[in-house]
Amino acid sequence: MATESNERVPETPTQVGPPADPALLATGAGASATDAELAGVAMAVEAMRRYQKETQEIYERVRNAAHELKNPQQEAAAAITQKVNRLSDTLTDTRDAAVPANVLAATYVGSSVALAVFTLASLTGTYLLAPILGLLLPSFGAGLLAAAVIPAYAIYSNMERRADLLVLAGIQGILAGHAVAYSYLSSTPLAVLSPIVAAFVVPYVARQGRVRTLGGVLGASMGAHVLVGLVAGSLSMPYMTLAALYTGALAVPIQLSTVEQSNASEMMYSTTVVALTVAAKLSMFAVFGASTNQSSSASAAAGGAVQPTSSQ
Repeated sequence: MATESNERVPETPTQVGPPADPALLATGAGASATDAELAGVAMAVEAMRRYQKETQEIYERVRNAAHELKNPQQEAAAAITQKVNRLSDTLTDTRDAAVPANVLAATYVGSSVALAVFTLASLTGTYLLAPILGLLLPSFGAGLLAAAVIPAYAIYSNMERRADLLVLAGIQGILAGHAVAYSYLSSTPLAVLSPIVAAFVVPYVARQGRVRTLGGVLGASMGAHVLVGLVAGSLSMPYMTLAALYTGALAVPIQLSTVEQSNASEMMYSTTVVALTVAAKLSMFAVFGASTNQSSSASAAAGGAVQPTSSQ
């Protein structure tokens, strides 16, 4: 009968935990110098591979992020370019087409009222508020607000009430008056004259198509400015240039309304006419305007005080 043995059979040892680092084994007791050198080289190569892999991953992330940012920018740039090209084609199109007479008449009436408010406000900004505004805002900043920032806000907000247009025109006038308070032009045309003339002319020529509407409105406006300049004896290069710019602003609603027959917006067109007129006026003062200190040097030398001067 077999007897049970009290002796225990030794178990095969198993590895617990992560495998040992070959470099540590190679540099342990009994390891040769060659083994240690090879283990060190292997560690360096492995570290370089890990570093290369991590660098490649970072590069891929950065490239993907840049690609994601680049696509919207390219799409936005392409959309802006397309809109600019479409607007340029619309403004330079000379093919004959029907024009909405009622919309254009309302546009020019609204523009004339807004420009009348602008003119009165600019006189206030020049002769009453310029010393106060000069403490708060430089002339260049006031001109930039009046010529660019406020018109951009007005067009972007797509105003629907005439009162809003009049309020903005008043603010533009005060700022523009402050901007040109110490500048002087020998003569300037009346800004309000162009839309007033256009409002009376457009009902008679609009039924004859775009080409004759452009000719009638622009010709009547420029003729009115020349006539007033002759009577007042104020014809000069700044006067004629500014009159041409005021007249050119009237063409924009005609061109746009021809394309946007069903979506024509008289408020948007009036805002555009006012914005172009204000920008033209301030640009002319910036280019041709002389300082009142220069134009009144004789008076200043005699001890006279130089007052804000602005030709409206």
